[in-house]
Amino acid sequence: GPYIFRNPQAWKDAVSIEINVEDADKQIRSIIEQGTYKPIPNTTAQGYVRALPERNRPRATLLRPYLYPLSWIWRGLNHINKRFTNKFYADLPVISVGGISAGGSGKTEIAAWLAHNLKESVVLSRGYKRPKGGSDIRSQHLLGDELEMLRRRGIPVLSSPNKIAGLKAAQSSGYKRVIIDDGFQSFYIHRNMNILTIDANWPRARGEFPVGWGRESMRAIDRADLIWIHNWTSDCRLSFPKPTLYSWYRPIGWLHRGKRYPLEHKRGEAVAICGISNPTSFWTMLAQIPEIHIKEWVTYPNHAPLPKPPSGCVVTEKDAARLSPDADVWALRIKLVVSATPSEKPNAIC
Repeated sequence: GPYIFRNPQAWKDAVSIEINVEDADKQIRSIIEQGTYKPIPNTTAQGYVRALPERNRPRATLLRPYLYPLSWIWRGLNHINKRFTNKFYADLPVISVGGISAGGSGKTEIAAWLAHNLKESVVLSRGYKRPKGGSDIRSQHLLGDELEMLRRRGIPVLSSPNKIAGLKAAQSSGYKRVIIDDGFQSFYIHRNMNILTIDANWPRARGEFPVGWGRESMRAIDRADLIWIHNWTSDCRLSFPKPTLYSWYRPIGWLHRGKRYPLEHKRGEAVAICGISNPTSFWTMLAQIPEIHIKEWVTYPNHAPLPKPPSGCVVTEKDAARLSPDADVWALRIKLVVSATPSEKPNAIC
């Protein structure tokens, strides 16, 4: 499919064969048995293949195995950090959402889901790559793309590089609980609940840093109160001896200049632009929307600034958060479907 890879070299001689319906049996038999039917080149098919995005789903093997000895240094630093760091105890409940991998495990969307269902909660994050300027603790502007995306949805957020200061600000603002986005490795903060998110596609993140993009090994599961397997599919065989939830994305509509539209509203050809850590899920969802045809796929690094996008292009909500609210782009709205059972017909709880 278009969300997995493209290989123009293998498809350069793609052909189509015209079959007369009334004489189909005879012609097909001739093609199979004798190879006598002359194929007609299909340039349209070749054009579609050239428009497909580059392969972006790596294998589950170690990414850079030759750097494995250095991963022991990374592991040792993590051990020292865990053992010799004094914990800060907040005066309100703290829920941590974090992952083994550096990105792609749905941490922000899971934090947003919790904040939506647990009223009077606020999502706290350091605001990765947020714009410079302004105060250290922010709730409205210059938040960084992930928190800005949540703010535009109406979810209370706090951006603070110093999470302890952010916790104190949340308490003084009257919130009942704090949900820390990307807080599993915040060893200096006492968490009342530790949620570990795992990407079902690459649960081990192809190795610990610098071998892969993993922050810790799977032994980190011991610290988790709840395992949250994201990007779950029916063929996923992950199982852990702890309470587990399963989730995946489902497209539900479009967001254009602050207004919401149903999924079938956007039609015709469009350019797709994506700058997130794992664009595979975005390409997958777009490929399943029959009303639109993606004529060009453009990928940027995660959190990267987006050049002026072409008018009418489609993007993720996170990408749209790096643009002006009145930018002429169509952001795909998604819903996080959450299940308590790993079955082909899951028991969705929200």
